[in-house]
Amino acid sequence: MALIDVIEYEGDNDVLVYKYPHSDFSTMSQLIVRESQEVILYKDGKMLDAFAPGKYTLHTGNIPLLSKVVNLPFGGNSPFKCDVYFINKTTILNYNWGTSTPARVMDMQYQLIFDIGASGVVTIKVCNPYDLMRKIVGTQRELKAEICLNYFRENISAK
Repeated sequence: MALIDVIEYEGDNDVLVYKYPHSDFSTMSQLIVRESQEVILYKDGKMLDAFAPGKYTLHTGNIPLLSKVVNLPFGGNSPFKCDVYFINKTTILNYNWGTSTPARVMDMQYQLIFDIGASGVVTIKVCNPYDLMRKIVGTQRELKAEICLNYFRENISAK
């Protein structure tokens, strides 16, 4: 644990959600949220707060110089932990999609069988980070746009 941690993410644009790898931050840690991001903070398994772009000071209760003494009753682990998730809010462009196999459809009027499929280009954008976190991400460390695209591709093919 550093005297003051800097918590930020400068990753690939195809990553929709990124969980910061550390959960033990010193008091006065600096959280940096970029214009294209939103950060959701979890403590004790609950979504506590969302942070818009800017720089924030987190008051965690972890004092680096006293951490060994304070953490002794907890087996050397800090009792003051939180999870930080960075949500990418940019529009991710030009993902090709299509049904994996054609579907056979019978035209009832002419009694003909056709093989049909669908394809196109899609853009992906996170509009509601809370729902994304609750319904899709859960406790995953990362969610890439390609994973979401595969999910939609399978659902479209099934319908």
